[in-house]
This record gives sequence, C-alpha cells and structure tokens, in this order.
Amino acid sequence: ANTVEDTNEGQSSQATKAEDQRRGVLIELATRRSMCHYCELPIEKGAARCGLEMNWGRIWKARWCHAQCFLSNCTRFSRYPNSRKLICRGSGRTISKGDLFVRFSIGDASSNWLPESASRIFGGLAKLVGSEAARQWIRSSGCKADPISGDLPYEDVEDLINEMLRT
Repeated sequence: ANTVEDTNEGQSSQATKAEDQRRGVLIELATRRSMCHYCELPIEKGAARCGLEMNWGRIWKARWCHAQCFLSNCTRFSRYPNSRKLICRGSGRTISKGDLFVRFSIGDASSNWLPESASRIFGGLAKLVGSEAARQWIRSSGCKADPISGDLPYEDVEDLINEMLRT
C-alpha cells in the first residue's frame, strides 16, 4: 500500500491509503491516468496527485487534482469565524471560533483540518514533490487569499507552513 509518513508531534507512524481515505485526503503517485478536477487537464500515470474523498451513498469517490493544483488553488488557511462547532477531519477534534484551520476544497468536496493534523498532508506532499516546490505552490495560493471569506495571506502563516513542510 502507498504510505504517507505521519510526523505529528514528533511521533512517526505509517498511514495507509485506507486511513487517508477515512480521513478525507489521498496523496499518491497516480497508478493510472485521471483528470484534474481543478484545471481539467490529464494527470499522467506516475505524477503526484491529491484527492478528496466524497461519500455518494454507499460509494466513496475521490475528486483528484494535480499536486500543484491542490496546493496552489485548493488549499486555504483561515481563522474559523463562526460559533458553531466544526470538526477536524484528521483528528476528530473541534475547530472553534478563532482557531486557525486549513480547508482543502476540490469542486464540490471540502475537508477542514487543524494545522497539526494537516501537517501529515503537507509532509506527505513534500516527500513526493520536494519541500521547495510545495512551499512555492502554497505561497501562490496565498496570493489568491480572500480576506472577506476569512482566508489568511501566505505571509501570515509562513512560519506555520515552513514547520508543516519539514520532513
């Protein structure tokens, strides 16, 4: 099985594809061609790709995109603006008003994560594409931050991102 190393809080363990799928984010080298749900261009076999799972009744489907599209266009850092509780998809912990969180969105699928849980996703991507490429792609997502919706610009979370990309 493909694995993504989890370095959360200094502990090392292996997360299998099944665990990633349960948590909502898939990271892998494509085993066959697929289409990117962001740019609508093909994802070639062997290319790094990311996916968000969607539950369609009894069937789980992934919304795939290129790793670059995922980090540049489908990743947002925000402070949670509401009083209503939100649950971190990676840890099951509550995201409360004012908490920093990461939202991954591909088309009609989205997943909310606390930074300490999202670090596994960023670390796994950095291992596939390199830390510097991942950092550049995330930096470009910050250029698209929408302050009205609560998105934080890259500069406000740069130290956090650098920490999450350490492998």
